[in-house]
Order: sequence, then C-alpha cells, then structure tokens
Amino acid sequence: MAQDEQRILEQYNRVRGKCQLWHERVEEYGRLYDLDHYKKPALPGERRVVLSKAMNIVDLAVGVLSANAMTIEAISAEDNEETQRRAGLIEKFLDGVLYVNGERQESDLRYEWTFLQVRDGACGIRTLWDTQFDATLHEGHFGELPLSVNVIPARYLFPEPGGKLSRWKRIFYAVERTIEDVEQEYGDIEKYRTMPARDKQTRKEDYIDYWGEVRVAMEVCPYCDAEMFNNLPCLNCGYEGEAVPKMGADGKQIMTWKVENAVMYGNRLLKGPEIMPGYDHIPYTLMFYKPIGQVEPHEWGQSALRPIEKLLPELEWRINRQTRLLNIFANMPLIARTRDGRPIEVDSVFGDVVHLSEGEDLSFPTWSGQPPDAREQMALLSGEMQESSFPTAMYGAGASASSGYAMSQMGDAGRIRLTQPQKQQESALGVWAQKVLSLIRNFAPTQSVQVYGRLHELAYTTELTGQDTNGFRVNFSLTPQFPNDEMRKVAMSTQTKDLLSSETRMERYLGVQQPDKEVSRMLRELAERHPMMVEYKLMAYFQERAERGDPSAAQVLQRMMAQQMPQQGPEGGNNPEQFSGLPTNQPGQVTQQEAGLAPPGQEPLQEQEAMGRDAQSVPLTPQGMV
Repeated sequence: MAQDEQRILEQYNRVRGKCQLWHERVEEYGRLYDLDHYKKPALPGERRVVLSKAMNIVDLAVGVLSANAMTIEAISAEDNEETQRRAGLIEKFLDGVLYVNGERQESDLRYEWTFLQVRDGACGIRTLWDTQFDATLHEGHFGELPLSVNVIPARYLFPEPGGKLSRWKRIFYAVERTIEDVEQEYGDIEKYRTMPARDKQTRKEDYIDYWGEVRVAMEVCPYCDAEMFNNLPCLNCGYEGEAVPKMGADGKQIMTWKVENAVMYGNRLLKGPEIMPGYDHIPYTLMFYKPIGQVEPHEWGQSALRPIEKLLPELEWRINRQTRLLNIFANMPLIARTRDGRPIEVDSVFGDVVHLSEGEDLSFPTWSGQPPDAREQMALLSGEMQESSFPTAMYGAGASASSGYAMSQMGDAGRIRLTQPQKQQESALGVWAQKVLSLIRNFAPTQSVQVYGRLHELAYTTELTGQDTNGFRVNFSLTPQFPNDEMRKVAMSTQTKDLLSSETRMERYLGVQQPDKEVSRMLRELAERHPMMVEYKLMAYFQERAERGDPSAAQVLQRMMAQQMPQQGPEGGNNPEQFSGLPTNQPGQVTQQEAGLAPPGQEPLQEQEAMGRDAQSVPLTPQGMV
C-alpha cells in the first residue's frame, strides 16, 4: 500500500510540474473571458475600461461550431441489410448516450465541450461504466443506461503522453473536495475519523483519480483459458479459484498492457490500484482546439484567445489613457487671476476654481513637434485584433459600402480559423465513440441497453447489445453555421445557374441531401399547378358533389364535359348557346389570340410555359428551375 501511494504520488507530482505552464495559460484564458482583466485593484477615483472582445470571440466560435446538429455515421466493411440496420442502431445509441447523460446532469454536453475547447484550448470527456446501474439488470435488459459521460475542464486534467494502448500513458484528474463529500462516496476515512463534522464540511483536500497503463503478466482460467483479473471469478465460466500464468510458445509468461485505476485523497489511497477489467483504454478522451506540438503540454492545444492575449491589455491601456485625458480636458477648472490675491466666490456648478496671483501661470506643456495620432494607434491595434480572431463582418458589422463579394471574403477569413478546431472535435468524438462501443461489448455483450433522445427533431427510443457493435467504427461530422451563410449560399446558387446543373447546386449550396427526389417533387408541383390539372381537379370535385345529389354541380359538370367534346354548329351559322369553358380572361384583359398566341387548348408547349410563367410565375419544365 505504501509503495503504491509513493509511486502514484511521484508520478502525479512529476506530471503536474510539466503541466504547470499549460494550466496557468488556461486560467488566464478564463480571466479574459470572465472580464477579469486587472490583477491589481483600481486606485481611488480611477475608472477602467474592460473590453468584451474575448467573450465575443469565444461565444461566436462556439455558436458557429454548435449551430447545426452533429452527423453520426457508423461504418462497417460489410454492406447488407442487416449491417445497415445495426449501423442505424449504433448511430441512435451514441446520440442517445449524450442525450440521457445531458438530461441527468441538466446540461448540454455538446455545448460544454465546445465552450471549453474554444476558451481553454482543451477539455476532456470521461466515459465510465457505472456499476451502480447493474442492479437495474433484469432478464437481460438494463433498466437504466449504465454509461456515465462527463465533460472535464482542462485545468483539472494532468495527462502524460507515451501510452501503448492509446496516446496517453496516464491521466490524473485532480480537484479539491471537502472531506464530507468524499466520505459520502467512499465511507469513513481513518485519517479524519476524529475530526468534527463541521470541519469536514469546510476543509478541502486534493482528490486524485488516477488512470494509467501498466504492463502485467497475463493470467487465465485453468478451465476455459479466459483472462482473469484481480482474483475475481472468471467472467466466462464462473471459476472462482486462482488463475494460472499464460505461457507463450517460447515457454515464457506472456506480458500484456492493461488499464489500472486508483483513487487518492489527502495523499492516502482510498481505492486500488487495481486492474480494471472491461476497460481497453483510459476512459478519458482529450479534445483540443489548435495543436501546435506533441511534446510540451502548453503546445497540445492553443485557445482561440491566444492570439489576442497580449493585444487586449494593450488596447485597454490605450483606451484608459485616452479616457483619462478626455476627462481631464472635459473638466478643466476656472482660473482666477486677481491682483491682490483675494478669493472669488464662484457657484459650485462651474466646478473647481484655481486662484492665481498676478504673474503666476498654470498650464500644460505644448508639444513641440507633430502630436501622436491616438486614433491611428487605436485603429492599428483594432485591425491587428481582427486579423488575430474574427472580422467584424462575422458579428454583423462592416462598411455599408462593401460589396457582397468583399463581405464574403471577410467572412471566409474567419471561416478558415475554425477548420482545424472542427476537425479536432470530429476526431476526438470518433475516439470517444470507439471507447463507448468497447465498454458495451465488454460489459453487456448479450444484454440490451436502452437509450432515448431526439434526432432530426423526432423522438426515438432504441436499444442494442454489445454484439450489435462488432465490426463497426464511427465517424462524426460537424456542419458549422456562419453568419450570412444562407444568403451566401443562395447567391452562389443563383450565380452558378448557367454553370452547374440544378441538382449540383441543390446539393452543394442549398443543403438538399437527395436532389433527384427534390426534382421529382418540383415536377409534381408543376404538374399540379398546370391549368389542365386544375380543370381536372375541378371536374373531379363537381363529379363528387353530383354523386351526392347536388343538381347544380351535375349541371356544371355536364357543361364542362360538353366543352371538352368537339362541336360543330349549322353550316354558315353559329351556336350562341355553346359553353365556352372556364373563363381564362377577366373583362378588359387581352385574349390569347389578340396576344398572338394560339387559341386555348391548342398552344404548343413553349406557349403554355410562357402563359404559366406570366400567370403564376412558376415554370412548367425543368429548364426553368433555378
């Protein structure tokens, strides 16, 4: 026990020392976002300006990255109906794991990890199989989701790279907790047994949750050759005796890498260390914003605020200085010059009065050269901050005289900055998904686990077993939503009308996933709006009413049917009683013949399309689609 405590504490102190600079920067990013920009208190009468630029940058980036729903895609080497069914189950299951855990914690997990990724430059997602839900297992079905998912801020994580099973050799989660809080979870602690309850409620110690990779000798069941852990019964056949070493072909005992876990509080072990069966990887998944290195912790993921970390205090200092000068010159005192120095009573509404005797003078020195242009300096810093973050066009601002193309170019400058963070988040979520599926396969290979949630605005409930996840890997896709994206895409669709097909423009710019089906829907709508289709529907309507005994409907239907049949009047005469069909022109309008078109019902297709466009502004053929 003492050796394990010493080993884990030495490892923790070493890793904490390496992560010190990284954590200091994370704390600084938090102060910038929280508008806590000054380390010293203000002097009496001093007024300070605090710019919200850091908060605006983070909020904009988070909004862009999390505006649209995530796309989860389960992929398998096989492609058949059964594989597609299981892929759909896995996609809904992973979405449901996040939904259920967010509901338990009364929080939006996706917003949490995106916010911490952008502001701090990194965060962690912890995924554990919570054994307290094993009690809900009944007849091969878990009544509650036994997976616990938590988003951990980077300032509480101390990772060390160099692992064999994954990137990280070990990860420490360290946070201060009260003695009362820890004892409620782990029971009474001998070290604090005599401490008063009131002190336990306020005194805090370091709580350390350690997960690491360790190389151990493989031990197996002597009956079924299944691997055994920590002197526990065999998970395969239930054998409760001692395990035997697993020997290789060379006669040597086989060594393997496993995941161990230990919990410490107040530098004393509360649990372990012990090998964790069912965990193929350390259950922490780290997500970074912009990695610039692999060795030093402060290079693993820079924050979105890193480029303006030094610029923002400089800009605030200049604004404070200019504000101070403005206040001085806006509140200049009156100067009273009297020959005998007698005081002059002045109404206090005019402010302070400076009394000078004859020959005395009080004034500011005059700048001998060209005075510095404060506005130019401010504009320079503001422009530098835009280049280091997002242009004002992405906040809805910008010069009114700027063209749409220029505004799009400015928006693209900010779009590029979020490309790498988007890929980092997609990659981290893919790793997280593999850990979730691994836990399901190891802890519930044949038991069903149920989740629920909402996907594409539709509620769902689904369940699967660990065997359903065999042979699958998972990809996540994010679709950032930038300001004015909809207008830009519509404009691009219109501008490429003569260069790209309608289906390509639908898919690339309008977000239509299946453009061929959309074209079919448009053709169906065009057919339904055609005058002949309208007349067909009218006749069907009148026929339905006539069958119900409506004599007026029957009379109208007969006249419409008679109009559809070719009729010839007496030679040399006319038939004034002939029904001319439904009126196509209002009184005073030009008829088709007067407009140079063929009579009704005899128009070529081009003339029908022209009539339809003029009457309804809807094209009748695919050539008219935009």
